[in-house]
Formats: sequence, structure tokens, C-alpha cells
Amino acid sequence: MRNKKISANEINKFCYCNYQWYYEKIYGISEIRRLNSEYCEKNGIKRGTSKNFARGRKFHNSYLFKFKIKRLFKIILFISFAFAVIYALYYFKILSFGAFL
Repeated sequence: MRNKKISANEINKFCYCNYQWYYEKIYGISEIRRLNSEYCEKNGIKRGTSKNFARGRKFHNSYLFKFKIKRLFKIILFISFAFAVIYALYYFKILSFGAFL
């Protein structure tokens, strides 16, 4: 690590993609670009920022989708648990809905 201080730009990069921030912090942007050039030449990949951008968007969108599914599952699980507790309290006559009906 070259610099122990973290700038606001680095925090922004970390929030967007922590992998990008980590590798850039450890190896430096010039080394990453050099390795990317070698990889592209070796595998016959045409370099273009629009393709990389599209791939990055696809990765982040899939991650966001998985995150939203997990959050939705947790909400459904919480609501189901709350209804189960309310039903158990009603079933064992601890809770009464007579005043509401």
C-alpha cells in the first residue's frame, strides 16, 4: 500500500466496487492496465471500454438482484414469523381480538 490515507474518491470507488478499490490500492492502476492488456492480447479480446462497461453493469446488476431477493426473503420471513406469533397468542387465548371486531 503506497498511501495510508484514504481520499473521498477512494471511498466512492469502494462503495461502487470494493474489488476495484482493493486491487487498485494493492497493485496500482498502471499494473492492472498492463495485466489487462496482456490478458486481452493472449486471449484475442478486442479492447474497448464500452464492452467492459457493459460487463461491469451486468455484474453489478446481478449482484443487486441477488441482494434484493435476499432482502425480500428476510422481509417475508419476518412477516411470517410475526403472523405465527400473533396466531399462537390468539390460539392460546393470550391475545383477544374481541375489541377490534
